[in-house]
Amino acid sequence: MQALATEFGNSFLFFSIVLLLGMIFWPINLYLRDKKKPDAEIIANSRHIKGFIALIAAANEEIGIEAAVRSLRRDRHIEFATVIVNNSKDHTMAILRNLQQEFADDWLIAVEMKNNKYKKAGALNHGYALIKDALSKRGQNPTDYALLSLDADTIISRNTCGKILETFSRDERAAGVCVFCAPQDINTLKHGAKPKLSERILHAYQEVEYSMAFTTRYAQNPYVKVLPGACCAYRIGVLEYVEESFGAIWKLSDLAEDADLTRKVQELGFTTPTCGAIAFTDIPLDFKALYRQRIRWYSGAMVMLRRQLRKRFSWRDLCELITICIQPLFIPVTVAIIAILATQPSLAVWFGIPFFVTLSFNATRYIARRRRIPTSPLGYIIAFSPILMMPYGLWEGVIWVHSIIRSYSKREQRW
Repeated sequence: MQALATEFGNSFLFFSIVLLLGMIFWPINLYLRDKKKPDAEIIANSRHIKGFIALIAAANEEIGIEAAVRSLRRDRHIEFATVIVNNSKDHTMAILRNLQQEFADDWLIAVEMKNNKYKKAGALNHGYALIKDALSKRGQNPTDYALLSLDADTIISRNTCGKILETFSRDERAAGVCVFCAPQDINTLKHGAKPKLSERILHAYQEVEYSMAFTTRYAQNPYVKVLPGACCAYRIGVLEYVEESFGAIWKLSDLAEDADLTRKVQELGFTTPTCGAIAFTDIPLDFKALYRQRIRWYSGAMVMLRRQLRKRFSWRDLCELITICIQPLFIPVTVAIIAILATQPSLAVWFGIPFFVTLSFNATRYIARRRRIPTSPLGYIIAFSPILMMPYGLWEGVIWVHSIIRSYSKREQRW
């Protein structure tokens, strides 16, 4: 047991050195990125943002689309909203037509796309073209506006666009702004029905997961790796530049179209900072739906990174790909460390102290991000307990392994 514990200690020490090198590399990476400046003319043309145009790609979203549109309608900064109903077989389009009649103006543009083989990316590109055409007909300059891109099941807060505008004003190099996304309240997701115990547990786990993930994005400021498709904003002037440089804004063959667009604007020298705005999004409450969602996310990210590495080698892309591959080991190794410390207290110097410092930092970070968001007591308990995170970590590990295997096939393009 002593030999096994020592081996774990040496392994953890090695990974600690790797993480330390990563922390040293990050400021260097920021310095190298800051050296690349974006086109001054693009900055000058899109410096002053007057308002927002909302864009939603909706596929079979009859349950949440009305609440999402009404949340946009409440925000005075939004000039109009465009919803592309993408390959839907439910009543999403009928709900939007009813809203158009209720609003009795041209604020809501709803267009149905059938047999769209490019799915979400194709719908977003089509919606962007419609927005530019609508602005032209209204005699307005597209570069005076920002595009608020969000999912059909995301509800924005009343001050979301105001916070984004403040960020754009502070950073003229900002091409896009990341909005903090949190799961909707479980009673909202259940539409008045009583949640099952399994649904409450899965909701609490995802509360912790979302908070940690978006806190990591805040730590990457002003170069957030992914501006989330659930809710983010882009300067339209920069999107025009992306279109000229790369062709389609949202890559038609990508499942991770949001990550690909973030990378494009960063390659052009723009920043992607965060802001203090919060949006609330739908989350799966059953394991099958969660499994399908995460495989789509993870395999899409791995395909994009490998494509980028083949196109142009980058140490950053290689490190991200390796991180994705070893991430399933984090929770099992955490629990193994706790078990070994319980039986071999003398090894605390090796990895016990840095481990618990890291754990405390993550828990504090979780509480700090959640202080303004209603959180279930179960979420707080899980945040402070690696043991309770073990089942979810193993579940995520299975998804990661499946995603790695799946990313090497062409099947993920059929999602």
